[in-house]
Amino acid sequence: MRRVHHAVIVTLVISSVLVIVGAVVVAVSNSTPTTVGWFAYQPMAGSLLLPDGVLLTGPAIAGAVGVVLGLVGLAGVAGFALGRRRSAGG
Repeated sequence: MRRVHHAVIVTLVISSVLVIVGAVVVAVSNSTPTTVGWFAYQPMAGSLLLPDGVLLTGPAIAGAVGVVLGLVGLAGVAGFALGRRRSAGG
């Protein structure tokens, strides 16, 4: 039976928690509408001006960064496990 490094287990747990917490933060922060006070001119009478794009808040960006860091950690653990398995069997 192979011994699993404690660093691998710690990285796996921390990365999983980062992905889950980051996803929850993004979902919660994007569930409330965000308003922006913007005016530069009066639009033409009778027309409706709807800005295109997605407005991200600070917590949504922080949650997305957490998800990305967690996924990088999980990919590193998976690569380590695959590389270790191949070198032991080959």
